[in-house]
Amino acid sequence: MATCLRLGTSNTVRRQFYRYLLPNGYVERVGRGVYEITVKGEKFLEILAWHVRIKKRGLWLS
Repeated sequence: MATCLRLGTSNTVRRQFYRYLLPNGYVERVGRGVYEITVKGEKFLEILAWHVRIKKRGLWLS
């Protein structure tokens, strides 16, 4: 679960979140300001990981 705070979230991220991720079922609203990634969102994230180089623990994965 993640909490979306207005003070800690840029307008671009917030706009993408509300206009794309939430309506398309990649995340769901659990409560006020609390969101959870769905199975569809997990798969989407996995696909992105294959196409985007992610830096994790000092190692670049591709």
